[in-house]
Amino acid sequence: MRKVLSPLLCMLIVSLFACGQGGTEETTTKPHTTISELSSARVSATETLKSSALSLEEISALESGPFSEVLQEQMEYMQFVIEGEYYAFYDIDGNGEKECLLGLAIYGGIGINYVFTTHNGVAVQQEGLAPLERDLERARPRLLFSNGVIRTEGSDEAGNIGYGYLHFENGELKYWAGLSIQHGEYFRYNPIAKQETPITKAEFNHLQKEFEGDGQVVELDWKPLAEYGR
Repeated sequence: MRKVLSPLLCMLIVSLFACGQGGTEETTTKPHTTISELSSARVSATETLKSSALSLEEISALESGPFSEVLQEQMEYMQFVIEGEYYAFYDIDGNGEKECLLGLAIYGGIGINYVFTTHNGVAVQQEGLAPLERDLERARPRLLFSNGVIRTEGSDEAGNIGYGYLHFENGELKYWAGLSIQHGEYFRYNPIAKQETPITKAEFNHLQKEFEGDGQVVELDWKPLAEYGR
């Protein structure tokens, strides 16, 4: 009998991952290290891809450009809880232009909270990524893989695990697909149909490899928001 998705896990893989459009992929049985194994290992330093080093001039230009209003507004909005707020610049989609990422310190590290791009010289918030909650104990830092995919992660009290994948499509960050392990069974979530489908462990492993590429995680050069402008 198929298990029912727990309310907390459902919230984690649906509410935290704003539903965008994405395609479906064919599944095969190619084996690979599972996401749960990768998560428990927490990617060692040798497996981590460091972000591109930016010169002081580049950082200064980005801080004083279209993103300056975003950073200033965030500082004013979060003035009473600015501790644990961070920002970084990184070209996620590989189009040659840096995005501005706002981060939040949560359990296990700093998670990507918001992503801003620029359009006609104006900063634009990517709505595909729902904000993190400070008090959501089982939320984990969102990882950015070297292939430009962002992975969200959450679990519930029963140990069920949910993962959401987002990537840029036509200039927009969209929720692409979801995977979960519930009571030892494996599922794929389709954000367009808002439907989950049972899959085998081998299919789960193949999809994880397909979504995460080589599994290398970008180590973002996070800077404390409290130090912006200093």
